[in-house]
Amino acid sequence: MIPEREGFEPPEPCGSTVFKTASFDHSDTSPRRRTCRSMAPVRLFRLYSQPSKLSINVQIRRRGMIEVHVYPQINCPEQIRDQILCLLKTEWPHTFTVHRPDWPTESAAVHPTSFVLLVEGIVISHAAVLSKTIRHAAQRWAVSGLSSVVTAPSYRRCGFASQIVGCATRYMRRQRVDFGIFTCDPELVDLYRRHGWTYSKTSPLVGGTRQQPFDSVALGKNTLIQLFSERAKSERSTILGIPIFVDLGPGKLW
Repeated sequence: MIPEREGFEPPEPCGSTVFKTASFDHSDTSPRRRTCRSMAPVRLFRLYSQPSKLSINVQIRRRGMIEVHVYPQINCPEQIRDQILCLLKTEWPHTFTVHRPDWPTESAAVHPTSFVLLVEGIVISHAAVLSKTIRHAAQRWAVSGLSSVVTAPSYRRCGFASQIVGCATRYMRRQRVDFGIFTCDPELVDLYRRHGWTYSKTSPLVGGTRQQPFDSVALGKNTLIQLFSERAKSERSTILGIPIFVDLGPGKLW
């Protein structure tokens, strides 16, 4: 029998998003796909020695350089942080009640890590990975989820959301995570499926608290799951088939 872990240990101490997972780059789902000059395959993957920064450099046609940087939110440079907040405020203005919102955007308990895709130094796409240990089916599991996936309006339908989701998913696979789980709008399921995520109708994500559960099904969201660890894969039937509760605080959902 495989012993349970004592808890989730992130690669870096991290810091805080009240935003539900969504993607506003419909590059892989829109029937009216427009041509984007910035598309090109990834040609170079570079892992930096600093554990808080991962950069993927992509050569693109007739433009400069696309870079994907990864930062625990407490270590995010100020100029990058401000651009991320600007993107988030544009898409979710109702979540900002003050002129300058708090940063990190999520509780330190979920170790928020931001993935930012830049074109010539400008943040055009963002995704956050949140992680914590949960108790499910009488066992402890280290889980992660995607949140705050957004692309700047002028760069949509260019495939950038797919790139950032792919980077975040590969990051989860390398961490000590048993499985990933998050929610999205039904029309976006195909985008995430291309990166190994599976729609689970029988295991909906339930956020909020035990006293005030926040049901994703009631919100019209679809739950996506990906099993990472060998332990999770061997206990697939144990994990799936019943709702999965992730205590995120009142009214919160990945």
